Amino acid sequence: MTLKLVITDVDGTLVQTDKSLSPGTIAAVARLQAAGIPVAVVSARPPRGLRWIIDTLDLKGPCAGFNGGSIVAPDDTILEWNPVPPEMARLALDLFKSRDVSAWLFTQNEWLAQDSDGPHVAHERHTVRFNERIVPDFTPYLDQVGKLCGVDDNPEKLAAVETELQSLLQGRASALRSQTYYLDVTHTDANKGHAVRALARLLDIDVAHVAVLGDMQNDVPMFKVAGFSVAMGNGTDAVKAAATATTAANDQDGWAQAADTLLLPRAAFLPAEWTGPRDITCVDPASVAEAAANWIVDHFGACPGRLAISLSGGSTPKLLYEALARPPFRDRMPWTRTHFFWGDERFVPTDDPRSNTAMVRAAMLDHVPVPPENIHPIPTTGTPAEAAQLYEQHLRAFHGDDLAKPLFDLVLLGLGTNGHTASLFPGEPAVTERTAWAAPVAPPGEPIRITLTFPPLESCHAAAFLVCGADKRDVVARVQANDPTLVASHYRPAGNLHWWLDAAASRYAPLYAGMGWSTP
Repeated sequence: MTLKLVITDVDGTLVQTDKSLSPGTIAAVARLQAAGIPVAVVSARPPRGLRWIIDTLDLKGPCAGFNGGSIVAPDDTILEWNPVPPEMARLALDLFKSRDVSAWLFTQNEWLAQDSDGPHVAHERHTVRFNERIVPDFTPYLDQVGKLCGVDDNPEKLAAVETELQSLLQGRASALRSQTYYLDVTHTDANKGHAVRALARLLDIDVAHVAVLGDMQNDVPMFKVAGFSVAMGNGTDAVKAAATATTAANDQDGWAQAADTLLLPRAAFLPAEWTGPRDITCVDPASVAEAAANWIVDHFGACPGRLAISLSGGSTPKLLYEALARPPFRDRMPWTRTHFFWGDERFVPTDDPRSNTAMVRAAMLDHVPVPPENIHPIPTTGTPAEAAQLYEQHLRAFHGDDLAKPLFDLVLLGLGTNGHTASLFPGEPAVTERTAWAAPVAPPGEPIRITLTFPPLESCHAAAFLVCGADKRDVVARVQANDPTLVASHYRPAGNLHWWLDAAASRYAPLYAGMGWSTP
C-alpha cells in the first residue's frame, strides 16, 4: 500500500507506560509529517485529554476521543459527536454499582467522579492532564455521556463484568476494556473502526491507504478497516495475530521503530533529508511484485510528461513485469508516456532465452499498449564495445548530455550474492568508470554483457532494489550497512533509494518469522 495517513492508539502504543512521549516517538512523528503523511490519534481518552499530545506533536488534522465517539479538529471544534444513549448509560451505571466497580462519567469537556481518592483517579489525572470534578450523582448528566468508565484493579472481575454488560446492552452501546483495569462504555459507533473511517473521510483518503497502530483488543476493529496495521510488542498474542506486522513494545521505542521500518518506506515521496531505511518487506516474491507494481503505477501516475524507466533482469523483476501486465495495474500504467530502457543485457540474440530483453517482452511489453518507439533495448550486434557505444549515443540522443536532470524517473536493480548490481561485477573496470555511460563486461564462465555504469544508473528520481530469498539476506544487510567491499554499496542515486524485499531476504527475518511469514 502507498501510505497517506497514520492513525494511532495512545495508551500502550504512542505513549510509554509512564504516559510520556519519548523523544524517539516525537521525532518519528515529525518525520512522517515531513513526508506529507498526516498523523492522527484515536483514544478512549476524552478529547480534552488529547490536547497536550496534539500540541506536543503539532498534529494538523482531526483526532478522535472516546474511541471515535467524538471527532475534533485541532482547535477543539467538534466535527462529530456520538454520546451514549441515556438509558444505556443508566444500565451500565447500575451494573457497575451492583458489582462494586467504581465509575467515572466523561462529558465532552469534563471528567466526573464520586471519590477523589478512588482507584486510579490520581493515575487518570496524570494521564489526561486535567482534574476530575466530584459530583454526588451522575443522573443529571446522563444526556451528555461521551464515555462511562468502570474502574477495578481485578482484571478477571472486570472481564466478567465486560461480558455481562455486553449481554445487557445487546448492541445498543459498546462495552470494551481499553486497559485491564478500565471498562469503557461508549456509543455503538464509538469504536476505532468507525474512527478510522471517519478520520479518513474527513481527510478525503481511502482507508486502503491508512496505517494504524495499537496494542489492545479495542484496537482490533481499526486493524480490520485499515490497509496496514501494526501491533505493539506489548500487545497480547491475539492482538498481534490480527495485525499485518508487529513492532517493539511501547517502552522500547516500538512506535518509532514501526514508523522508520514499516511506515515511512511506504510513503510515496520521502523528504530529501530522510536518511533512514526504506525497506518494503512482503511475505513472498509474488507479494513483492504486487506491492512494487502498485508503487510504480502510483509513482508514475503522479508524474506528468514523458517518463523513463531502467529495467533489470532476474526472477523477481519478472514477477513484477507480469503483475504490471495484468489488471488492475495494466489499466493504471501510463504506457504511452513511458519509455523502457535496460540497465544491463547479455550479449546474445534478442530471441535467446538468456536475453533480458526477451524476458521483459514476454512478461510485459508484448501484452500492454506501449508504442514500439518507447522500447529501447541494448543492442547486441557488432562487437560488445560497439554495442556499448551505440547505447550510450542512444541515451544521450534521448536525454541530452547532462545527467543532473536526471535521466530516469525510476531505476530497477537486482542484487547478486556477491554484491554486484546490473552487470557491475567485482573487479571489472566498468565499476569505476565515471565517463562512459555504458561498457562491456566479461564475467567468468558467462556470456559477455553490456551494462550501464554508475553515472547514468544514479541519474534518477527514484531507484529500487528488488531482492528475494534467504540466500540474499546477508548481502542485503551488508549493502545496507555500506560494506565498502561490495559493488552495490557504492551505488548513490540522486533520488530516493528503496528496497523491496521478501521476508526471507530482510534483516528482520526473525521478526517476520514470528508473525508467521515464511522465511526459509
